[in-house]
Amino acid sequence: AGLECKTTSALDVRQFRDVEFPEQYYAQCVHYLAVTGFERWYLAVLVFGRGFYTFTLERDEAEILALMEAERSFWELVRRDTPPGADGTQPTADALETIYRGAADAQTVQLFGREGLLREWSGIRAQMDALRERKTEIENILKLDMREAERAECTGYRVSWKRQTRRSFQTERFRAEHPELDLTPYTRETETRSFRIAEEKEETQK
Repeated sequence: AGLECKTTSALDVRQFRDVEFPEQYYAQCVHYLAVTGFERWYLAVLVFGRGFYTFTLERDEAEILALMEAERSFWELVRRDTPPGADGTQPTADALETIYRGAADAQTVQLFGREGLLREWSGIRAQMDALRERKTEIENILKLDMREAERAECTGYRVSWKRQTRRSFQTERFRAEHPELDLTPYTRETETRSFRIAEEKEETQK
């Protein structure tokens, strides 16, 4: 058997409660089993200030074979210097934003054959808008139930609605009232490419 030890922030504590094995470390430990030939791998995670969790992963040949095939496919992309296809993860979005940070203003690309994806995107956006509205409606119903109470309980759930105060520095007002001061050294500039999809409305024939 082998052992992998991790430390992580208290913000990640929910990922280790009531799970059979943490998803973010699963492939790593399966790879260890494949390389070492061991029958079992232990994982110990220390969540700073919140707890200590241990997990056990038994050898599964089907999982190992699947991972080895995925790794071979990935390494073939590396060997050919070919980037993998896009997926829905944030690291992929960050990578695309970094690689293609520059924008050619006059260039337009024809997205032939992508109409289906764009229609799917429109449908997903409509569903998200409906779900967001329903989520807000549920929250408002619960707030009406709670009224002035800060906490509420129901079987399996705890609800809090606490007053919070947040202060923010009014940069523009300060700049207007103190024009003699140069605030440039205290500002941070970030550059991103804004991604938007606009639907073209079909003209109604009269």
